[in-house]
Amino acid sequence: MSKNKKGKVVSLKPAQLSPVNYIKTQARSLPIFECLISEDWESQGICSIIVSRRHKSGNFTVGIFLVDLYCLGVKDAHYEFNIDQEEYEYLINNGGPLEARDYALVHNIIYGATAYAEDFGFKPHSAFGVAQYILEEDDDDIPLMEIEFGFNGQPCYMTGPDDDEAKIKSITAILNRTAGPGNFEVVDIGGVASDDEDFEEDDFDGEDWDEDDDLDEDWNDALGIADNMEERSALHQKLLKKINKAYDIVVRGKDPKAYVVTTDIGTAYKVTEGNVKNEYTTFDNDGQEAEYNRIREMLIDGEYDKGIKLAKKAIEKYPHKVGFHDMLLSAYNVIGELDKAEQAVREIYRLFPSVLMARVSFANVLLTDERAAEGLALFDGKKDLNELYPDRKLFYANEAAEYYACMCRLYVALGDFDNADLYMDGIFNKKLLKKAPNSFVGHAIREMLAAKFKIIQEQGSQSGEGE
Repeated sequence: MSKNKKGKVVSLKPAQLSPVNYIKTQARSLPIFECLISEDWESQGICSIIVSRRHKSGNFTVGIFLVDLYCLGVKDAHYEFNIDQEEYEYLINNGGPLEARDYALVHNIIYGATAYAEDFGFKPHSAFGVAQYILEEDDDDIPLMEIEFGFNGQPCYMTGPDDDEAKIKSITAILNRTAGPGNFEVVDIGGVASDDEDFEEDDFDGEDWDEDDDLDEDWNDALGIADNMEERSALHQKLLKKINKAYDIVVRGKDPKAYVVTTDIGTAYKVTEGNVKNEYTTFDNDGQEAEYNRIREMLIDGEYDKGIKLAKKAIEKYPHKVGFHDMLLSAYNVIGELDKAEQAVREIYRLFPSVLMARVSFANVLLTDERAAEGLALFDGKKDLNELYPDRKLFYANEAAEYYACMCRLYVALGDFDNADLYMDGIFNKKLLKKAPNSFVGHAIREMLAAKFKIIQEQGSQSGEGE
């Protein structure tokens, strides 16, 4: 691949290689490195807990939990997969003061608070469904400890800074039903939140914009924080709202909806972060699956040279299994061998032209070669996943994210923003920024931003010349 080409070469990213699948199936086999908890957890009623496990490579997979011992249980949870020492130290040093404690204590706090909250109708945060696998299994092997939950013998809901009036009313209504009037406390410690100004994925219509707004300043701000991925991503999302509104006013005129093609993209199937039966999750026999898993674990643990050698041997033995080809592609991407990665993409598409991610990967290669029309042709004129694969009703989140991002990028490159917007809407409607953070979605957002911003500038300069 020539140096002037932009973007990475996409890995096919089968479900078996996903962080979610690894955590659910393998995390408990990693040794626990340390357990950290807020120093004042006993007196505050709410605490942060970090449980880390260490890979053979020295990297860490980490579970982070915000636990309310008084009422709501696990209020927040998330995980970090296979991060290095520097990332781990940044993670544990950028919160409140933490102290190291035995695993049994944090286990009892997390699961005890969860059970207490469930007694009153509150389920743990949705990400706990994955993050719990970084903990040990909740069974008799973990000694029970006496920990007090609730406050003065009853649930006490402490409102947080992000709790708006509707949420407070909802939680109070649940407590009235489950605990009974007078059998709980509500303490306002954070105040009712004002309207959230942050970008919401289900509020994609954009915010107000008029010709007096300084998009140039916003654009420069977005470019000026390129060294902070998380902050840059958030700013790009906010800027996209504003630029979409500006584009509608400047280019589409008073009735922008008249320009947008009606579609039902994304409505005929579901997207999941869990396992999906596809070309990567089926094997001819147990030995083949074991060989696949061995290579996968090598790549996850950073043993790339060994993984590449074994992947090449497996391809010779099982040339019809796309998963082994993808292992090789993934390894080349990680070690920066982009020329070899591109060769792998082309070979995969030659051998498996009907596989979704083979099409997407090759279309991205064609896009970097400025051959967007050829890339679009790979999808046979079909506009959605259910048209391409009518027998499937379920798609892995990364499959949907890469497909939507690819289609959006292709239409942007062709100057067809009416269709590009449909796939960008799909990204937000399916919440794929959160479900597939390492996909090409960020590329699609940035490319749409740049293309629409350029058109708005050109239209503005033309208007100025005509006055």
